[in-house]
Order: sequence, then C-alpha cells, then structure tokens
Amino acid sequence: MSKNMVVANLQCAAIENAVIFSLTFQEQITYMRASDAAIVTEAFAIPYANVLSLPGTVAGMRCEIAAIITALTVSLTPPSTVTNNVTFTITASTDFPPPAAQDVDSNTFTNFALT
Repeated sequence: MSKNMVVANLQCAAIENAVIFSLTFQEQITYMRASDAAIVTEAFAIPYANVLSLPGTVAGMRCEIAAIITALTVSLTPPSTVTNNVTFTITASTDFPPPAAQDVDSNTFTNFALT
C-alpha cells in the first residue's frame, strides 16, 4: 500500500480574539485488492475546520493560515477498513499594529473505510 496526502483549500476568517479556519486533506491510496490482485488507487477529500484562540484579534481583520502535515500513518485492516492517523500543525496569523500574532494547533484524527 502506498499513500500520499496534501493540504488544500485553506481558508480563514478573523473573529473577536480568534481565527476560524477550514481546510481539506486530499489523500490518494494505492493498494493491491486481495480478491483479484488488481492495483487500485482511491482518492479521498477529508474536510477539517477549527478555531484558534488569538487574543487581540478583531472581527474582519485580515488573516493568513498555513498547515504542515508532520506525521501520517495509514493502516489497512482486512478486508477493506483503512485507518488514517494524521498529525498536523496549523499556524494562523493576523495583522496587528505593529506586529503579527501567531498560534499553533496540532491534532490527530482517524477516519474512513475503502469500498
């Protein structure tokens, strides 16, 4: 089994003392199907959203968001259950007069099964 995951569609919005963000994990898994030995590639889009606390943020303020996948473990439990453990770091920043503020959030989640 091989795996590939990237972060896409990053968006953020500033609210009072926080930044709301959303993103999509795009994953591609290639494996050999046991029933007929065919090589199969499946693609998945996994949405994720959260709020990061950023004291001093004002609603409507310009924000930027960055995401880095720091670890990815994919396991296959026969016949077709796939478990993903993804650890990632989110950095949000807003423009303050004078400096910018940042916060980092790390999460791990598990999800879905193959068809």
